[in-house]
Amino acid sequence: MDAVYEIARLDAMHVAVQESADIEAQFGQISGSRPVISIMLRMRDQAARALVELAHVDPEDPKAIRTLQNKVRMFSEFLEFMQKIYLEGIEADQELTQQNVDEMADLAGVSVDDGGIAEYLKEKPSDDN
Repeated sequence: MDAVYEIARLDAMHVAVQESADIEAQFGQISGSRPVISIMLRMRDQAARALVELAHVDPEDPKAIRTLQNKVRMFSEFLEFMQKIYLEGIEADQELTQQNVDEMADLAGVSVDDGGIAEYLKEKPSDDN
């Protein structure tokens, strides 16, 4: 794999982890700045009003119907993007963690793929013979 590509991929994974952590932190805060939640609340209210208006809009006015539907769709897509960003960050963190463990095991000469020391000791001839 090209080294520049790998550096860019790892950087993108770190960004994904940070974005996911930022989202998670905003949901864990009781007070303070929580822009994601503020945006979600405003979009939810706008979508709810659009749903109410949709029940009363002129059925012969496709432009008005589409406008209201788009307000609801925007909120739905925002939630999908939030979930995707959050889950991608979790997956990236797990992959980075595993890469770090694999790299450190390699540097230490530890091989967990073949059963490690426990497997070695089972296969080693006994000194008692």
